[in-house]
Amino acid sequence: MATNDHVVAKAARVAVKVVTGQVVRDVLVVYEDDTHDIAILAARGLAVQPIPIGDSDQLEVGESVLAIGNPNPDPKITHAPSAWATRS
Repeated sequence: MATNDHVVAKAARVAVKVVTGQVVRDVLVVYEDDTHDIAILAARGLAVQPIPIGDSDQLEVGESVLAIGNPNPDPKITHAPSAWATRS
């Protein structure tokens, strides 16, 4: 699972909540890249299927796209569509 690095950077704990309402706590941060603001997470027991990633070169004018992120994170708790982290 991917999220923004600023969501999990310096986090004491990371948890994920998916659209079904399922919550997994103690998620492992597998990879962080603060330069590109991306983090890869591993969550055991998560009952979801991965979404296919599209090819931006195949987009046409008028097609819908989805961008995920949080342009104004709260310094104590940050929410994103897929993950949140608490800072101690």
